[in-house]
Amino acid sequence: MRLQEILERTGLTRKAVYFYISEGLIKPERSEENGYFEFSTKDLHTLQTVKLLRDTGMSMEHIKDAIVHPTQANFFLHRQVHEIKESIEQEMQQLKLLNSLFEEIPPNATTPSLIKYRKEESSAEFNPLIFLHSDDANMVSIIMYAGFLDIPVNEYRRFLWHKICAVIATDFDERYQTLTRLIYRLDSTMIRHVSTFQYETIRKITEAEPFDAERLAEESLKRIEAFCSNQALQQMWIIEYEAVLKPSKQFYRAGAAPLLKEYNPAFGCFLDRIAETIPYIKEMLKKRSDLTKILIQKMGPYMDLENESDLFFLLNFEVSIYTCLSIEELKQICQA
Repeated sequence: MRLQEILERTGLTRKAVYFYISEGLIKPERSEENGYFEFSTKDLHTLQTVKLLRDTGMSMEHIKDAIVHPTQANFFLHRQVHEIKESIEQEMQQLKLLNSLFEEIPPNATTPSLIKYRKEESSAEFNPLIFLHSDDANMVSIIMYAGFLDIPVNEYRRFLWHKICAVIATDFDERYQTLTRLIYRLDSTMIRHVSTFQYETIRKITEAEPFDAERLAEESLKRIEAFCSNQALQQMWIIEYEAVLKPSKQFYRAGAAPLLKEYNPAFGCFLDRIAETIPYIKEMLKKRSDLTKILIQKMGPYMDLENESDLFFLLNFEVSIYTCLSIEELKQICQA
């Protein structure tokens, strides 16, 4: 049989089949007429077996042994189980260490400070499934609240942060999977850039005395103008609206919000001043039919100009975690 049939019946790639030929796992004949490989039924069965063993994580060295010594199949499978168990035990120890660190470190911990938080044993019983679930919730919380975490941390604030993460983890279900995937796709430079911008924006709003909501609304209108003239931003918003933006709103109105206000009073001040500014923005948009027309026509059901949350995210959209990746990357993440 020809290579194309082998690919269809094994699910292997052309590159993989050629690799297994070069490794001597199969030795197909070459056609004298055209030089193409001619695969036998035995070659097909060998490749199907190789793929099965590769799917268990077995190394090429052990697969070769298994092919050469077919009567020892049970031995090779049990050895693979043993190696996986050893790997899991090692990774469990690593997870326990990470868990003990997360019990102690503040959300704004620096790399040099980590060593002082290390403990030999965690004070709580370790459940890897709970830890892996809560770890994602913790990481997403740190990114979503980044602009409010750059403050000194005492014991009480550390206690509050653990409560904030516990509240978020309780409600952290499949709705947040796409947001989580997006965040883990970002690199450190992207996160640093967005976090710095967020922190500076928040400080500018919360430290302004006296606070001028109308002036902030005028500045915000310029961001809306930029959004309306940028088709890439509009496309990103539409792609992310259901799977990423909607779940993101929960971080500002979820049960953790009162705790974060206590953790950092700037959070409450920020929300209050944004709430004070939104009515001015709405009034300004009523006088700018050119902008509202673009938003209504192009964004359609993906934006509600009467919704304060949509307006809030629109004002901060251009420099955010939602715009760091390319449109193609966002499509892959949101459609996965």
